[in-house]
Amino acid sequence: MKTSVYYMINAALYFDFDGSGILIDGVHEGQKKGFSPMPAATDRSLRQHADIFSNLRAALFTHLHPDHFDRDRLNYLLHFSATPAVYGPGLDCSNVHVRPLSEKVLDFTVDSIRILAVSNVHDGEEFREEPHHSFLLEHDHERFFVAGDAFLDPKADNAFLHSFSRPVTAAFVNLYQAASPAGKDYLRALQPDRIFLYHFPFPGDDKANYWRLGKQIARKWPDDLPVPELPEPMNWISDNRPFLRMSRIV
Repeated sequence: MKTSVYYMINAALYFDFDGSGILIDGVHEGQKKGFSPMPAATDRSLRQHADIFSNLRAALFTHLHPDHFDRDRLNYLLHFSATPAVYGPGLDCSNVHVRPLSEKVLDFTVDSIRILAVSNVHDGEEFREEPHHSFLLEHDHERFFVAGDAFLDPKADNAFLHSFSRPVTAAFVNLYQAASPAGKDYLRALQPDRIFLYHFPFPGDDKANYWRLGKQIARKWPDDLPVPELPEPMNWISDNRPFLRMSRIV
């Protein structure tokens, strides 16, 4: 994997594409939804446009729930001397030019990174009316799928699944998506080389036992899909950086 991916916490991912940084669901609050708040050091680096965020080119949001999005923190990004591209479904300050590929799929570019946004349904009956997008990021023959909190339905997203060439380098899915039959069928259609389970709080905030559930899901995984990996929070993921791979239990 050429691209370096930094897993922050909750659903926050930072992609470094040859010095162009794309942050997804990384400007968040968190605790109001039972997850973790943004770490103070990360918040400070973001506000100062420092460290890994010195190369920030875009801040994307799958949806606007507090564990994925915080407007006050986003306002700091909008006042950078080099304002990053900002996009999220229903977000009034989105500043990218999108091109519709189909009724449900949008296409836009940040630097040399092509981004496809598929409009899908948020998982959970009470959230079905919330605008939600999953993203596919393409750069230099690598592709990364970020599911957010979508209900992954391969039939509903058929046009999206056929709107890009394969292979997919890695897919990031949450526990509910990975546990559902429809989610597994979606991953079969996507055909990723690697699968990462994400959207975890810090262990000290894990009142719902998400980490234990994630490990159980990985141990009972079907043989026709890559074994899910659980990335370590506040750490890089790539072939030459640390990550936590769950071995298959026979």
